[in-house]
Amino acid sequence: TVTNILKPTWIYGEKQWNPGTKNAGKTTPVTLTAQYKVKEVVGGKEQTKWVSIQSVTVDGTPAAEEVQNPASPQYVPYHEYESWKAVWNDLPEVMPGSELKDGKTQYRVIETVPSGYVQEDAEIGKVGNYPSYIYKNVEAVSYSVEKVWGGTAKGKKVVAGLYRTTNDSKGTGEGYIVKTADGNAQRTVTLNEGNSWKGT
Repeated sequence: TVTNILKPTWIYGEKQWNPGTKNAGKTTPVTLTAQYKVKEVVGGKEQTKWVSIQSVTVDGTPAAEEVQNPASPQYVPYHEYESWKAVWNDLPEVMPGSELKDGKTQYRVIETVPSGYVQEDAEIGKVGNYPSYIYKNVEAVSYSVEKVWGGTAKGKKVVAGLYRTTNDSKGTGEGYIVKTADGNAQRTVTLNEGNSWKGT
């Protein structure tokens, strides 16, 4: 007789809101999705990608007790277990076909940012010995810029960069730079005659 025992693991996700967000914790559901990493060969080249397992929509209302109770017929292993917090229970520590690190499957939780918001911060915390992916959102705003030429010859283009601060400081260091969605570069807009030297 051969008995296979699945060694389980857990992963968590948490939605936080910037305190200044008007609807913070009130009306905007957010979808969190658990994924695992795989390695595949495409066109003779080895590539990695993330495969989605299951999504949980958090809205500030924990799932019913029977959904959270493993002994209940209504039990669902992935759910909102506390306000704005999701859990994926009993995932296999080694998912078939996954890319392993230290002998274990690599999991993560991603956020689908709701319309009208931007992701302000992302970090990995802990719930017990298991990772918790924490995302903070803030309401999106738009800024417009215009280049005015005063008595000098117009150039071909001007690149305006976006910075942020909570006071009157005019700092331009790394901590003030607003990055693109992938976090690799500063958010900029190019102004030229084609857009009448205006951008948003």
